[in-house]
Amino acid sequence: MKTIALFLRKNKIPLLLILLTGAIYIATLDRGLRPDELTGGDLITHQYAQVQARFSNAPGYPLYVMLGWLWFHTARPLLGWLFNPIQVLSLYSTIWGLASLWVLYHLLRRKEVCGADWLAAGLTLFYAVTYFFWYYSVTTEQYSSAIFQTLLLVWFAFEWENSPTDRRLLAMAFISGTMLANMLTTLFILPPLLYLIFTRRPDIFRRPKLILQTVAAGLLPVASYAFVYIRGAQHPEWRGAGNWASAAQWFWQFVSTQQGRDELAPGLTLHRLITAEYPALVWQELTWLVLLGGLAGWLLLGKRKAIFFYGTLVIYLFFTTAYRFGNWFQVILPLYPLIVLGFGALLAAAIRRWRTAAQWAIAALLVALIGWRAVRSVEELLVHRHNTAADTALDAGWAVLADVPSAGVEISPSFDEWIALQYLTIIWRAEPPIVLKKPGTPAEYITRNAAIAFPQLIDPAAHPQA
Repeated sequence: MKTIALFLRKNKIPLLLILLTGAIYIATLDRGLRPDELTGGDLITHQYAQVQARFSNAPGYPLYVMLGWLWFHTARPLLGWLFNPIQVLSLYSTIWGLASLWVLYHLLRRKEVCGADWLAAGLTLFYAVTYFFWYYSVTTEQYSSAIFQTLLLVWFAFEWENSPTDRRLLAMAFISGTMLANMLTTLFILPPLLYLIFTRRPDIFRRPKLILQTVAAGLLPVASYAFVYIRGAQHPEWRGAGNWASAAQWFWQFVSTQQGRDELAPGLTLHRLITAEYPALVWQELTWLVLLGGLAGWLLLGKRKAIFFYGTLVIYLFFTTAYRFGNWFQVILPLYPLIVLGFGALLAAAIRRWRTAAQWAIAALLVALIGWRAVRSVEELLVHRHNTAADTALDAGWAVLADVPSAGVEISPSFDEWIALQYLTIIWRAEPPIVLKKPGTPAEYITRNAAIAFPQLIDPAAHPQA
């Protein structure tokens, strides 16, 4: 009890911050689906993966999926009275988002960055209400987990600078391995991190045992890809379109992300370096003040850390420029809190120089930034995500279930009804239970829409009311 009380006293500010942002995120949780989301895409793929313990998009995100499966099947019985299944799935992203904010706060309050609790709290709250972070903390995507991994790695990098112990090196290797088993683009930070490590401790090259231990720590999380192979072997129908001689052949092609590379290639071009989205969304998200202030603030963290951050920026800029016609804005998300760190260092330097006057001015600035960004983000969320009028994807399925004459009946639906009923029977576990047939397949019960789409299925003797 004494340990808990001490922890609560020492972490009063971050705990209040987490409670506040957690309440905001829960109030805006994703709770419905648009028809286009139900037919495919990352969001729906992650949901089915977490519910059925199946691999997600290539390369499978094994660690994220397995933890998500554990979360859903633990939380659904406990929280089902309060949240629908979509909200329970979305809460998984919320947990990662809150964990990211916890690490960001503790990074900001470090002596070499801000060194002040109130400044760290204000900047963390500003980042918490930025649109994309908020959006991906209340929907079923894996980006909030990628941000957490990046920030945790940066935390250990700062610790390494102060005390380059073997234990911290192994911790960084293990976290890098979890990145390899989750969102691969988070590894963009790895080359600058290696610079930070080997310029601080060049003697590592003369310690083969330590190098082997580091490699083993990094590869340990990668063993989770066995989950992808096993589930792919058990369920060939989950592999997608293609012909493979064996499960092993499919597995190696899948984890090599051939599909992702094929989709990426058409977007690579040398013309139109600036698009309507790129890079305008970056300064629209963070504001010019935070963006430029953050980039300048990295210089105040010391030469080695500055090279670490600028090196990461260059790699991100190279990729996002090449992929500016794709989902570059999702890939660059882990860079945004690093810019906030730099902005925090700049504000702290201003306070050290101008003291009280600067404190009041910066406090007013933070209040304005948080208020402006929160209002803009809420407006966007209400239009694009939270409980919108466009969330009608499941309506067709609910209408069919309301019309089912008895449990266990065979149903032949239209396509829209089929994908909705799949979701409702697998994820929602909606009642009454039915035997769902594919569209255009004969069945005991043919829905009205299916009768219109597939009139050849109607047998006047078997379906007198059709």
